[in-house]
Amino acid sequence: MASTQITSPEEVHDMRHLTRVGTGLATLAALLALITGTALAGGWAEVVMISTSEDPPVAGEADEIQFTLLQHGVTAVDFGEVELTAIHPETGDELTAPSTSLGGGRWSASLTFPVAGSWRIAIRHTDLETSEPTTLTVGPVDQLAWLPVPLTLGIFAAVAVAVSGGMLLFRNRPVAAGRAIRTG
Repeated sequence: MASTQITSPEEVHDMRHLTRVGTGLATLAALLALITGTALAGGWAEVVMISTSEDPPVAGEADEIQFTLLQHGVTAVDFGEVELTAIHPETGDELTAPSTSLGGGRWSASLTFPVAGSWRIAIRHTDLETSEPTTLTVGPVDQLAWLPVPLTLGIFAAVAVAVSGGMLLFRNRPVAAGRAIRTG
């Protein structure tokens, strides 16, 4: 069996130095793995959008958007500050609104989308990473949405009065002389 002998003091010193450096690097790697693993294990939440209406939001109208935040997809998140950001990819419009906790992991934000189309909805939390943005389709402005309800009712009432008045005028119109009137 062949053996290598270290005889010079410099070789002994170099070997001790390499051992210390190797031990230090191994310790540092273990600490980094522990710190990184701990940080990544608890730092994310899944976003689940909640539909509060069967109809999509309409451009120009305030809309309440609700969602849940679940840490690791399981535990309700009711802490921290949360904001909702909506981006319209075609126009570049970006809207941001603070979200309010409703309890039980439910959150709510109110937005008024200026234009119809597909909007990318992202949720940001102060302490947690959140799941990928989702797409929300916003409908076009209703053609009569600009007409206020009282004005619409007033126009309807005016038309009803005009039709009723016209019917009364023609019903009570005097009969020309010489015409026979049928009765009963």
